[in-house]
Amino acid sequence: MSLNWLTQSGSSASGLMPAIAMHNGQQSLAVLEHFAFSGSSLRQRREAVFWLGQLRISEAGVILMTLINDDISSQIREHAIFSYAQSPAPDRLDILVEIVGDDNQRMSDRQSALFWLAQLEDGSGVDFIHDLLLTH
Repeated sequence: MSLNWLTQSGSSASGLMPAIAMHNGQQSLAVLEHFAFSGSSLRQRREAVFWLGQLRISEAGVILMTLINDDISSQIREHAIFSYAQSPAPDRLDILVEIVGDDNQRMSDRQSALFWLAQLEDGSGVDFIHDLLLTH
C-alpha cells in the first residue's frame, strides 16, 4: 500500500499510524503531518500527534510546536504538549518551561505543560516548579 494512497483516498488509517511512524523517510513524516493537521476525526489527529512525538520527534518538533501554538482545537494542543513531554526529545524540558512561561499561551495549555513538567521521570521539571514557586 502506498503512503500517498492513505492521504488521497480519505482512508481512516486506523491502526496504521505506528507502522507509518516506523517507516523511514520524509514521505511517512508527511503522512503523519497530514493526519495531525487534517485528520478526518479528533481520534485520528491525536493518534498522528502521539506517533510524531514517540517515533519521529527529531523531525517533528516543529510540527508539534506549530500544533501547540496555532491549532484551534484545545484537545489537539493539549495532546501535542503531552506528546512532546513523553517524547525522547532532549529539549522537552526547555519546551515545557517555555510554554509555562509564555504569557501569550492559553492558560489551559500552560497548565498542561506544567502538569507534564511535574511528570518528567528525571525530576528536572520539579526543580523548575520549585524555583517558580519560590520566585512568585
